[in-house]
Amino acid sequence: MEDLIQYLSDSNKAFQISLVQPGTDTPNEIATFHPEFTYPIFGEEEKIFGYQGLSIHFRLAAHNLRPNLEISYDKKFKPIGDAKAIDLNDALKEHVAPVAFEKTSDFNALLQSDETAKDFKPPGKLMHTYTRNGRTFEVWTGGLGDPALRTIISQVQTVVPLFIEGGSYIDMEDPEWSLKRWNVYLVYEKLSTPPTPTASRYSFIGYSTSYRCYIYTGPNDLPKPTTSRSKSRPQRLQPRAKSDFTLPTSDPFDPDTLPCRERISQFLILPPYHGEGHGSELYNAIYDHFLSDPLVKEITVEDPNESFDDMRDFCDLSRLRADGTFASIKINTSPASTPSGKSGTSRRNGVRVSSLLDGDLLEQQRLKHKIVARQWARLVEMYLLSLIPPSHRSTARLTRKGNAPDENDRAYYYWRLLVKHRLYKQNKDTLMQHDRLARVDKLEETLEGVIDEYTRLLKGAENRVSVAAAAASTTADETSQQPGMDKRERGKKRVIVEDDDEDEDEDEDAADEPAQKKPKT
Repeated sequence: MEDLIQYLSDSNKAFQISLVQPGTDTPNEIATFHPEFTYPIFGEEEKIFGYQGLSIHFRLAAHNLRPNLEISYDKKFKPIGDAKAIDLNDALKEHVAPVAFEKTSDFNALLQSDETAKDFKPPGKLMHTYTRNGRTFEVWTGGLGDPALRTIISQVQTVVPLFIEGGSYIDMEDPEWSLKRWNVYLVYEKLSTPPTPTASRYSFIGYSTSYRCYIYTGPNDLPKPTTSRSKSRPQRLQPRAKSDFTLPTSDPFDPDTLPCRERISQFLILPPYHGEGHGSELYNAIYDHFLSDPLVKEITVEDPNESFDDMRDFCDLSRLRADGTFASIKINTSPASTPSGKSGTSRRNGVRVSSLLDGDLLEQQRLKHKIVARQWARLVEMYLLSLIPPSHRSTARLTRKGNAPDENDRAYYYWRLLVKHRLYKQNKDTLMQHDRLARVDKLEETLEGVIDEYTRLLKGAENRVSVAAAAASTTADETSQQPGMDKRERGKKRVIVEDDDEDEDEDEDAADEPAQKKPKT
């Protein structure tokens, strides 16, 4: 009997993806890469049985993303009893558009002879243009109510679960009113000269989608319970004053006139274009688009991975520093203490936490920038930590706590109180399952993890500023590269306390946490 191991292939290595353009005689592959994982198609083991020399080549036309699937192998296993080769077409048909199964020769012929390609432009409208190393890139946007955009997304989203952990497909069979709530953002390189006279000047780089969630921002119409001073049981619920909120009366009713929360969903820059800052440009373009829309009240993200978290932090921190938002935010290093018996206050170590920062100012700025509360708190904490010299970020200097003579030492002490207070609130249910000493230890350990993460992010932000400055001084008319903006080192992240409800947060935004359960930071 033949050695069966010879017929076992690593699906990540056997599967390759290419962007192709017309060439002089035959199509040119301008970028070829392998998926990060293929378990959504071939199972957790990411193995394919039944073939020797297996190659699964998934091609996408660089301009309109028309797909083609070519499968080849040297030898196929002959069935023995129940042992037989995996049916590759059957395994792939649920993930690949039907047009991909046409003959590769027909795909190549169409790519080479399509004279309409020279007039191709990405569907939607142009929203942002930028340059990298003398090359021009554009971001286009539109809604899935546009059939051309639906075609683009239905073809490219085949690669979503191959690069986005837990990524899923948008159901293009949803009713039109639902599809219209999806926005698409396409990143294309615009070539100065097309590869052939009849070819398109556009080549796909990556894309993102967002989903519009309508929210109610008017007064709360629910009845409010009140308690009697003379009795311990609640009084009858008293309804609040009637709200003046009414649905728009337009006919037909247009839900796009309602206030909303925009949730960034799929976000993908193809691997050959990592490290060139395309992810940052796309994120900032999307953010600016939402910021200019008066109907968008908040910007959220759906289950980001660590690389996206880093990019988001860098972009948000850079923007808030540059526009002066942080200029008036600082820790009060001489707060008034609160008597231990006083009620109605949040205290840590005898300090009224609300006296450490100007809460009203922070909330005004958060709403202005449409950032969810948890992300906003992290950004403020990062910025405040950056103001404290590294030499003063040591617990050994905190023996006198808030009475330390050096203002930087006091700032670090109170900064730690602020972060501990937030961590405790966000993980209270889990922490309360432990005794007091264990709670203190776990909270302290989580805080140290947060400090390590913030230190890494602040150092990365400084490095990117230096790289950008150096590039700007070298070439005045080019936008600097920002290495690692799309593919970052995964530093020490949030550990310790388990969050037993990953969907719970102050802002109804579970997206500020990766999919894995971990403490909220």
